[in-house]
Amino acid sequence: MNVQEVRTELERAEIMIKEHYDLGEVVSVGELHGGFVNRSFVVHVERNGVQCKYMVREYNSETAEDGMQFEHALISHLTKDGFPLVGGVIPKKDGGTYAEEQQIVEGRIVIRFWAVFEFLKGEDRYTFMDTNLSKEELSGAADALARLHHAGRDFCGPPGAKPARPKIMDFLPTFRQAYAEYSEMAGQTRFDQCFLKYRDGILEKLDRALIPDSDLDEMPQLPIHGDYHQGNLKFEGRRVTGIFDFDWSRIDIRLFDLAQAVIYFCACWDGQEANSIDLDKYGLFLRSYNERCEAADPPLGLTAVERARLPLVLAVANHFALRCIIHFYYREEDPDVEGWLAVLNHYREIVHWIEAHENRIAAVTYRACTSEFAESTTNMVAIPGPEAG
Repeated sequence: MNVQEVRTELERAEIMIKEHYDLGEVVSVGELHGGFVNRSFVVHVERNGVQCKYMVREYNSETAEDGMQFEHALISHLTKDGFPLVGGVIPKKDGGTYAEEQQIVEGRIVIRFWAVFEFLKGEDRYTFMDTNLSKEELSGAADALARLHHAGRDFCGPPGAKPARPKIMDFLPTFRQAYAEYSEMAGQTRFDQCFLKYRDGILEKLDRALIPDSDLDEMPQLPIHGDYHQGNLKFEGRRVTGIFDFDWSRIDIRLFDLAQAVIYFCACWDGQEANSIDLDKYGLFLRSYNERCEAADPPLGLTAVERARLPLVLAVANHFALRCIIHFYYREEDPDVEGWLAVLNHYREIVHWIEAHENRIAAVTYRACTSEFAESTTNMVAIPGPEAG
């Protein structure tokens, strides 16, 4: 744990590998782009004439050590039980799962954590804004999420380790204070003006998104990914071959993971349906997820309470995405104002869309979780929901 002078990211990644791991001779190091929170690298090593590659992560300086311990423990639990879609944590020479670095930045010591993971096979094909997945990819992503939930269902977390994020219903009430802080940071850009103009309306709808404790008690809680979107999956052909970025994982209602996935996978970004949820895709995703859950041993299909509350949790998941966008904008030194503004308006308008189409969402939810599911769900508004039998 040496104090490092400022070096390039690639130099620091190589140093951490050589000092803390016994993987072989480092051949090359390259950065993997695409993340907002942490930085990742691909490292090629050679031992006895055989080359291998690993994924190396440099955690954000704000990363809490106990949150990282939770993440690594969950990944180790999944890989130990043979879940094939997760890259295992590679142990250091001393058996630990992460290395600590003290780096001097602008005259002060900054502590950063590093970890090495198996490199997942497959292609990084999408970002969180890409929703042009095929039906097979969409169904496979839902199936993979259900398998992930089933594989992790008996994980309780290591003693003393605290997930990086609180449970969503504990996190939601903190948004008001966060938005007040962002308001103080706001300047004169079009993003700032939009945020300030709609802030109070967003908070008003946020207050209506809280789930009663009586319903929460009836919802299965288990380890969730916490950031399940197409940008965190790998594909080969039409198959999902890997799930990564577990740094927001925690034990929470699984319905939030499902709802968050719907917000990402089923959103419409362009055309006449922009800033809405594609109900055909929603129905397919939900059916694929629920069928895999029902086929598991033991079966754990969506409960009646989960089905009834799914439209509300979709709104919760969208509020979470909206807050993330605002947070990332205000933490950047030189943000792309127009780019961030487009994403802000997307999630802001979906808030209203979900509220206006709650009955349609409920009808599709009912159909997708029963044998009555049909390929096309676009005109489902008149189909009876569970209350009508």
